[in-house]
Amino acid sequence: MARFVLFLLIVFNFYYIFADDSKIPKIISSKLLGNGSYSNSPTRCLQRVYELVEKNDYNIVATQDYSIVTENSTHSLLLATYYSNVDTTSVYSDLILNKDLVDKITLKSLLPIDCFGAPNPLQININGTKFIYSFSGGTGSSLNFKIFGLKKELPSISCRTLEGPFTCSFSVEDSRNSIFKVMFSHDIYSRSKSTICKFALVDSLSKSTEFSLNILSDYHYVTDSNDIENLQIYPLPPTGSEYVSIPTNIMKTVGSFSSKRSNIMSSISSLVFFVYNFDGNLYNYITKFPSLSYGLTITYEFGVYGSLEPNVITRKRLPNSLPTCIGQTIEFFIIDSSINSSMVEFQCQANQASPPNFVDTISIYPNLLYFSSPYGMGEGNEKDYKFKLSTLVPKYSKYINGAFLLSTKTSFPDATPPRDNRLPIDTKPPSIESVEYIQLPNSIIIIRIHIKDDISGFKRMLIGNTIIRVSDLVSGDLNDGYYETQLTIRTFPQLTVQLFDRAGNVFNPNSDFANPFIGMNYQFPSEPSFISTFLDINTFYFDKNDIDLSNFGSVVTVYINYENSLPEQVPFFVVLLTGEWLLNKDIIQYPMSWDSNLKTFKKKFYLPPRLNSGTIEYQLLIPPLNIGRETIYSKFGDASLLRVKSTLSDEMPPIVSKAYFNVKSLTLNKGDNVLVSLHLEIDDPINGLKNGSLSISSDFDSINGYHFQFDPTSSINRSPYYGIYEFSFKLTGNCRSQIFSIQSLELIDRSDHFSSTINNHQFSPLFKINDLPTLNVTCNNPLDSVPPFIHSLTLSRSSIGTNSTNRGIIIDLVINDTESGVSQKHIPFIYFDDSETNQFIARPIIISEKSTLNSVHFRLETNLPFKMGADSGTFISVYGIYDNHLNFNGYSSSDLLNNNIESIIETQLPETPILESYSSVLMSGSSFFIYGNRLGTDSSIVIVMIDFLDGNGYKVVNYESRLGSAIKVGFVIPYLNEKSFFIKVIVDSNQSNELLVIPIPFLESPNSEETLKNYCEGTCGYPERGYCPTDLSGCICNSPFSGKSCSEVSSGTEIKPGEKPDIISNHTDTNGESFSYSIEILELIEYDLIGNVVNRIKFDKWTFNNLSTSDLPQYVYSTKFFYNSVSTNINVFIKYFKKRDQVYFANRLLDMAEGTIKYQVEMSNYQFASRINSLSLVMRTTISSNQENRCIVKDQGNSSISSDFVQIQVNGISIFGKLIKLAIIDQKIQQVSNTISQTLDGYSELKTGSYIQINLPYYSKSVSLDPDFSVLLNPDARDKCTDGSNANSGLTKSQLAGIIVSCVFAGCVLIFVISLTLYKKFKYSTIIMNIKEFKRVKLMKKQNEVSMS
Repeated sequence: MARFVLFLLIVFNFYYIFADDSKIPKIISSKLLGNGSYSNSPTRCLQRVYELVEKNDYNIVATQDYSIVTENSTHSLLLATYYSNVDTTSVYSDLILNKDLVDKITLKSLLPIDCFGAPNPLQININGTKFIYSFSGGTGSSLNFKIFGLKKELPSISCRTLEGPFTCSFSVEDSRNSIFKVMFSHDIYSRSKSTICKFALVDSLSKSTEFSLNILSDYHYVTDSNDIENLQIYPLPPTGSEYVSIPTNIMKTVGSFSSKRSNIMSSISSLVFFVYNFDGNLYNYITKFPSLSYGLTITYEFGVYGSLEPNVITRKRLPNSLPTCIGQTIEFFIIDSSINSSMVEFQCQANQASPPNFVDTISIYPNLLYFSSPYGMGEGNEKDYKFKLSTLVPKYSKYINGAFLLSTKTSFPDATPPRDNRLPIDTKPPSIESVEYIQLPNSIIIIRIHIKDDISGFKRMLIGNTIIRVSDLVSGDLNDGYYETQLTIRTFPQLTVQLFDRAGNVFNPNSDFANPFIGMNYQFPSEPSFISTFLDINTFYFDKNDIDLSNFGSVVTVYINYENSLPEQVPFFVVLLTGEWLLNKDIIQYPMSWDSNLKTFKKKFYLPPRLNSGTIEYQLLIPPLNIGRETIYSKFGDASLLRVKSTLSDEMPPIVSKAYFNVKSLTLNKGDNVLVSLHLEIDDPINGLKNGSLSISSDFDSINGYHFQFDPTSSINRSPYYGIYEFSFKLTGNCRSQIFSIQSLELIDRSDHFSSTINNHQFSPLFKINDLPTLNVTCNNPLDSVPPFIHSLTLSRSSIGTNSTNRGIIIDLVINDTESGVSQKHIPFIYFDDSETNQFIARPIIISEKSTLNSVHFRLETNLPFKMGADSGTFISVYGIYDNHLNFNGYSSSDLLNNNIESIIETQLPETPILESYSSVLMSGSSFFIYGNRLGTDSSIVIVMIDFLDGNGYKVVNYESRLGSAIKVGFVIPYLNEKSFFIKVIVDSNQSNELLVIPIPFLESPNSEETLKNYCEGTCGYPERGYCPTDLSGCICNSPFSGKSCSEVSSGTEIKPGEKPDIISNHTDTNGESFSYSIEILELIEYDLIGNVVNRIKFDKWTFNNLSTSDLPQYVYSTKFFYNSVSTNINVFIKYFKKRDQVYFANRLLDMAEGTIKYQVEMSNYQFASRINSLSLVMRTTISSNQENRCIVKDQGNSSISSDFVQIQVNGISIFGKLIKLAIIDQKIQQVSNTISQTLDGYSELKTGSYIQINLPYYSKSVSLDPDFSVLLNPDARDKCTDGSNANSGLTKSQLAGIIVSCVFAGCVLIFVISLTLYKKFKYSTIIMNIKEFKRVKLMKKQNEVSMS
């Protein structure tokens, strides 16, 4: 009876619920996830469908058949899984709601589903394709291809090797466009020597599609293990230890592998090779195996193509060397209960400092904070200290849970923060109301998002790699606001979206590949894509190929275009040389540029000399597709290959052959002062060392230690090839016993090959050192165990208003230590944090006059970044305070507050507009964009103003369009077509900061008329003397020839250093005629806008230092002056090139002829009297004879598109000035001008010389100058002068009065060539060439001209 009653009740309930049709839920729309799938079994298909359901008061509960994507009071969006039988069409599946509950109900999906098997065989066009196998780090060897005719997504596919020494794998690259990828790796167990490899793509139904690839077919490879002459594994085990570090192997072969990478692979992962040869036909291939996790033992297996057996190495890493932390606690500190403001501090006891380069994290949901030592290191020493880190508690947080410290694998306990119970409970996540993309030049995409949150307010949003923060608010507030930011360019088609509010609620929609649902019937819109697949690329080629890099580097340009391309849709292109990993390259730092003449994109890049023969690897990004060289090759074949060759190759970075301390142990007593040193011998026998950095630390001082920056001039023997170095540091008896060792070493050679002990992807320079050196120091004194402490900390301001662009702050910090004293070697770290996980780090300076041994006064003057603080304030912490016995202390923000020290700067969401950057502006005039934040809402009144530095101050200019984070300024022409200018905006009476805009030079403009000229004079003496690579470059001369037409040679005259950076020299020919010439740096002159002199600074006193190496004489002169209370430093470096070399500067490859004297002038900030003024560096050049000055010839013009020349000749001897027309001012390339004349106010007139004024516009940071000089011989000119055939010819008087040409300063590269044309019988010992040889070359040239005609 009871069961019957229960049955009646159930029936009654169902009748009550569903008697009214309006109470029955119904499906409003059905949408297939992606494209649907082919059958994944012999009997059925699986499809996933979005179902939008109108609930009609029906409560839907998630089941295993569907998930709830999002819902509100009236609707639910479900993602349902349906199964259907093979070979069925138009099946409407059943959606069963609340399947296991009494109120379950069945609805019919509105989407008809088809189920059938995938096509077989698959339609692919890669069969028989030649495939270039890549060994580049980070890119892998992969081939993208399209499968044609697909209507749905493929089920599980595997790749199998049918024949050949390679294994393969299969993955989906872009399912919507049917683009897939196969990846290959060398099978070290295969004995096959074939390069014709056969593979099969096999689906879950065991249906296969076979294809073959001609892998490596264009390259010679080792086919017999006898070709391997020697194989060495480094390093050997240290004495008395079973520990062996990461292995490195050197394989010496007879004959070169012709590819860029040799075919050697590891069972762990692919290996990167550094190749060098300097012993005939013997080549060395060197590789570093992958890193091991701490405490693990692993066996490496690697094989060589064609060898009989794989090689095996077993290696064991040291025990865990990361710290541990115990006794975890959480404490709260109430800041202001009236506004529910509090901090949380995490504490534990740690036994070791994290390595200085280790990036640690602590997750405090929903925040993730990244930091490095000494952040969080409180009281103690590096082997035993209290970890203390505090952060603000979000106002609406209900609990703190899941806090986790990465380095120590430490979880902190959950806790409930103090909370005002009157605050409402926030359980609802934020929502996205709308999303809009705005595409701007240079592939910049602005994303504009409308976000709502009901109570606590918006906190952070993740869109792929882009983070939208509170500081990106452009209008509204945190409960209902619009946010804008520049979208980080994605290198993959998928997109993830996460949205957090300030109570920790998260909106995390299911991902539908690139378009997750963010509303009931609203998907996240797709980011603008430039191309759909790599097949849309229709142009790809290099401007040169088969490049000989045996002696010199080369600049190469790649040209790329694709279907429906637009100039603003800029792709990105990066070259990957040996040892470079794509993982470590930010590819968006390598944008291409639009060539308006060719209607295509181009990218210029530099290849250093002596790369191994083979092909260069690269990566192409056309957002959102990241495309490797192998995929480009599959479409364009040989046009996609950049081939280089070198008779002498060296890709090996510098390595250390010896390393030891001058003593192994040392005992120090009170009052001792001992100098100790580390001895290193660094080898780079071909390229030579460029520079390096070294850190020596101890087990109690690993964070600071001793740091050295060095180059070959620092070595004892001044050799870049086999340098002997001693790095010395002083130890005192006021110390702690400790053990010193090498903490880090980084070396780079002159071709920019890099070795490092820090980066696991790089080659270690210490791999040959079996026993790494240590220095054991014992200190005989009572040990101070009490750490130093903060005596006082004062802030110059405690708040920053909403309308203030002044973010400056001064912090005075006094540290005391009553026993061993405060260490002045260890400068504290001052951290600024906010609740949005923004962090800013600064280090103060010591105020010596206020400091003693036991009390040190530090001062920090800095500017708080504009995007820090938001409305929750910025809190300060101080870490890294040391005493002389290496006890340290650190204060979290909570610590400071507990000690009654102010540590919070009050901030609010600012209303002040901020300008951050700008797009390119042409000197000839153009419109451009300025980027920033809070640049106005739709209803704002916005004014854009520019100060053209023309003496008229700011004037209003028009803008064409604007967003909250970008404004397009109308057409603007810089003053005099060359000057920089300042820009600012006013938004609703709030004025922004000023932004200095530096225009792009004419020479960088693709429409410049200069690009239509031919700058090569004649044939440049081709082929013996030189050649003309392009019409725009001018002549490139073979050594020892030089000059505008390669008609002169270096005399070999070397410079002798004096008290000033001036070249004053005499030369006497065989007939007794003496010539004197000079090049001098005279002074700086500041001019006002109309040319009146405002200030003159003459250079009188210089400090000299000889920095010569064994192959490069080099001297440096330094001086400084004070003007308007600002000190300006000037350094002049002078180098003498004994042999031809190259300098890459301002995107130009400059040829340094044999005998070139190179000046490098560096100048720091100059305090202009007015920013409308300009500055001139004045130089003087003269030449004269002790006999009558006859045959005076003067000339000037262009020697290339990027350089001018000026020439003054006396008696057949000339000063030839080559003036580069591009500058680097404030780290940007800029075009500037020179004034060249025979007169200058305050100086005597020059009959046979010139005053050169290098004219600089206003700048704010620094400038650099690189003049170059050469002493050259030209017998023809001297012969004519002796015959009297061209006496007193030259320019007119008006031309002599003043010649203005373009040049480079601050990045002004000014090249002078002093041509001394000596008597025809003169011989110089270093030049194996006489007048007969000159005549023979001239005759050959005439014969060539006749034959060519």
